[in-house]
Amino acid sequence: MALTTNLLYYYKLDGDSVDSIAAANGTDTAITYSAGNGKIVQGAGFNGTTSKILLPNNDWSMTTAYSASAWVKTSAATDQIIIGRDNASGAGRIFFFRIELTTGKAEFVRFDGSTNVVTDIKSTLAYNDGNWHHIVVTFDNTIGSKIYVDGTQVASDAVTTNNRGGTGSSPYIGAFNGASSFMNGAIDEVAIWNRGITSVEVTSLYNAGAGFQYPFTATSSNNLTLLGVS
Repeated sequence: MALTTNLLYYYKLDGDSVDSIAAANGTDTAITYSAGNGKIVQGAGFNGTTSKILLPNNDWSMTTAYSASAWVKTSAATDQIIIGRDNASGAGRIFFFRIELTTGKAEFVRFDGSTNVVTDIKSTLAYNDGNWHHIVVTFDNTIGSKIYVDGTQVASDAVTTNNRGGTGSSPYIGAFNGASSFMNGAIDEVAIWNRGITSVEVTSLYNAGAGFQYPFTATSSNNLTLLGVS
């Protein structure tokens, strides 16, 4: 399956938060765009106190399956949202993934139709080491949930309870409900699908650490990397 299949939104963050797929452009607060904050071309710098990107409150059709991915770089020992739709109450409890407070682990939490936590999985290792890491979360109600870091699956569960869908809360890059758990570092190449992408597709996105930017057009050099040939 092509990486573009069921790809809802893609934010290159090359100087702005324009969506490359559906014109679902973000609204920036205190974001610093630069090559130093980017894994591919430019990326978004977050200051840890006020920086955030508000995304349109569209229905992501995510009840039965979805995936989200981003390149992330941080050295902070704080709770930092990467992408989230969770206002801590009622219909706003949908999902988030983050670098967890103090431990630096990657964590994925999702909620059911009654706002119960049905998935809360974490990596074993910490990733707040100041290096770029590619983090992907996936859910499919025939399989369960997974976290991948740098092309490798690091956590999973087999809970197939449907995710809460709808538009109960606004989605943010880099902050919890726009008010806390602010990212302190850099985020690049944010993508959202309304299907669970496969491990093979995650490997392609990671691209041996080089990354793979939408529209995912392979060149003679990166195609060799994607095939595992050096």
